[in-house]
Amino acid sequence: MIYKVVAAHDLIRWVHFIAYPLVASIPVAAWRLWTSVLASFAIAVLGIAFELLHAFIQGRAVSLQNVLADLFGVACGILLGMNIRVMRNSA
Repeated sequence: MIYKVVAAHDLIRWVHFIAYPLVASIPVAAWRLWTSVLASFAIAVLGIAFELLHAFIQGRAVSLQNVLADLFGVACGILLGMNIRVMRNSA
């Protein structure tokens, strides 16, 4: 049986995708709709800005795949937060 080893650059994309939904779901679940949308938008902008800062660090490069993982993570976090809000309000 052959096992495929996940490279470090592939693993960091999963970390980006898992971390951003956790961060983005908190304001959506806790705050009013427009405030939470603005906070989630700010989280997405910060994710892009953090990735662009990699251009100024020696040995690092800007990765479009990491930006996409961040943005998809924020989108999943918004959906997760909306589901938490619906479950909390229906109980």
